[in-house]
Amino acid sequence: MRYFKTKKEKKDYFRELLYQVEEGKPLKGDEDEELRDLFTYADKSQEIDRNSIDFFFVRTHSAKGWKPTKCFYFKLHTGEEDHFSFIKAIDGPSIMSYLVKAGRYLVTDQTLTFKQSKFNGYEVFIENPDTPREKVFIWDKSHVDHKHPNTFSKLINGWMAWRGLEPGDIKLVDVKDSLHTTFEDSWLAEDWSKFHKKNAQLRLLSAKDNMRLGKRAEKKETP
Repeated sequence: MRYFKTKKEKKDYFRELLYQVEEGKPLKGDEDEELRDLFTYADKSQEIDRNSIDFFFVRTHSAKGWKPTKCFYFKLHTGEEDHFSFIKAIDGPSIMSYLVKAGRYLVTDQTLTFKQSKFNGYEVFIENPDTPREKVFIWDKSHVDHKHPNTFSKLINGWMAWRGLEPGDIKLVDVKDSLHTTFEDSWLAEDWSKFHKKNAQLRLLSAKDNMRLGKRAEKKETP
């Protein structure tokens, strides 16, 4: 793996790579590994595991009110595509993003139980069968989402406000034999889990719809 002495050196390397490679062509070898490593520090890594990514590529990204610019994109094994900011990934996530990631880990049992209840042991689940609004879900291509307005971010921020907590008040520790982190204080961990169970409104979405809604939320938050 390539070593960088400074953040500037790292940014210069990936910026140069961005404009060197052919648009749409999958990156391979060392470049693929370097981008996978970088992606673990991106905000979207909270939702997407690097192992679910098929490959990375470069494309010119256009958004209303913004100048078209080249970005690193990734394509999932499910076929969905999205982009991420290498600048933000290098600068590093905020303390709150680490808390969100740990908070998600602490309620994994709840989201998994919800998903299992829908599929009931089958690989395919049909919602509203025999109606014009019928929806078909496949286990590997569906996600558990938090229904608006009680999004996951709002829930964990609401819990912290209720308990009078600031991000720096919650210490995180590594989970043994895992890449995950959790709350060091077991009481806070249990309290958050109970709060989530009581207030979360879960729903099943296709992976494609989940990413589409995520992009829509990003646009709303963009100044």
